[in-house]
Amino acid sequence: MIQNPQTHDIVLWGQGEMHLRVALERLRDRFGVNVKSQSPAIGYQETIRKSVTQRGRHKKQSGGHGQFGDVVLEIKPLPRGGGFEFHERSSAGAVRGNYIGAVEEGRGRWPAARPACGFPVIDVQVTLIDGSYHSVDSSDLAFRTAARNRRQ
Repeated sequence: MIQNPQTHDIVLWGQGEMHLRVALERLRDRFGVNVKSQSPAIGYQETIRKSVTQRGRHKKQSGGHGQFGDVVLEIKPLPRGGGFEFHERSSAGAVRGNYIGAVEEGRGRWPAARPACGFPVIDVQVTLIDGSYHSVDSSDLAFRTAARNRRQ
């Protein structure tokens, strides 16, 4: 038995239908475990085909201390099995160094957390190429949100 991390199913392997039926009967009769069986689900994944440059901006002013984060990201496909990579190539001072980690975190969680069509996005390289910050209103949360926003 293994647990499929994509579908969260526990998969029981066997040499045939009879072998699986006997294993399920043993679980039910000997151990009192009521098991529901079904065909295994397929954990689909998706990726992108071509490079794209996106601007993400988060700007919120509600009286007093606001939130501001602005990033320009270049997103490229990686070869199969490449995973997720993050690089920073912005000019000096465009985005403060302490906010770069927030951009990576915001975009790094995006492929799994916000799939484009319902499936996790894999094999993507994200490069921070430009952005801007405000000395008072910028924060880690604002840059994390800006990295997740998709506006061109």
